Amino acid sequence: DTWRATRKVTFDYGVRFGWYTNWAQKNGAAAAFSLERYNPKKAPLLYQPTLVGTTRLALNPVTQQTAPAVLIGAIVPGTGDPNNGLVLGTDSTYPKGFRKQAPVLVEPRVGLSFDPTGNGKTAFRGSFGIFHNTRVSGNVNWQASRNPPLQLNSQIFYGTMNTLLQSTGSVFPSTVQGFDKEIQTPTLYSYSAGVQHDIGWNTVVDAAYVGSQTRHLLQTRNLNVVPYGARFLASNQDPTRPGNPLPDNFFRPFPGYGDINFFENTGSVIAPVFVRR
Repeated sequence: DTWRATRKVTFDYGVRFGWYTNWAQKNGAAAAFSLERYNPKKAPLLYQPTLVGTTRLALNPVTQQTAPAVLIGAIVPGTGDPNNGLVLGTDSTYPKGFRKQAPVLVEPRVGLSFDPTGNGKTAFRGSFGIFHNTRVSGNVNWQASRNPPLQLNSQIFYGTMNTLLQSTGSVFPSTVQGFDKEIQTPTLYSYSAGVQHDIGWNTVVDAAYVGSQTRHLLQTRNLNVVPYGARFLASNQDPTRPGNPLPDNFFRPFPGYGDINFFENTGSVIAPVFVRR
């Protein structure tokens, strides 16, 4: 609406409301990593390196049996929970789409113009508005359909095409995706302030400051990145290869996984612009 408070002051104001639901696979065939569901005590064990004579082999820490060295770093079958921290899309105890439902979003808009002299020669103007991106990209959700246990990429060593279908393969820690459950909708705060003055000869001088701040932009953070300096710690050295560290998956913050790509709305951008005409 527009309200002319006096001959010199005019207000423009209004408000919009937005509401949306989260993306979710229709059949629930999706999974995501959840920080609150991960239990370090349930992390599966990995085959460790060992030497038998001068031969480097993989050691099962439970049975003490050895296997070919290519299995070093693979998950030992029957240990821990291979899906530790993963939530299925069909889990009714977890929010649909792996995020909580966003509330109704309020988007106020206001503008002001002020003619200090009342002769129509000079005007001070200002505006402010809030905007939301309610169409959150669905691309990140598609990756949830490729998380374990829906998809496991087993590796088969020393096999042939004749034995392929009968081979179970070995599973190594997987790269998985997760989502911040506490959803924050990307929000743009737009504002401006300026002055216009008619100097005659059909010419208007205009100077303005136009800016915006964007909050809660979607970003990806690897929760399971190898800590700085971890490869140089004595506790992380490979006993079968002096001077070399163990594979990274032996000392990540969340054992049992490789990279954990976590999607969260934590990005910010500030974009001020000066305009002169």
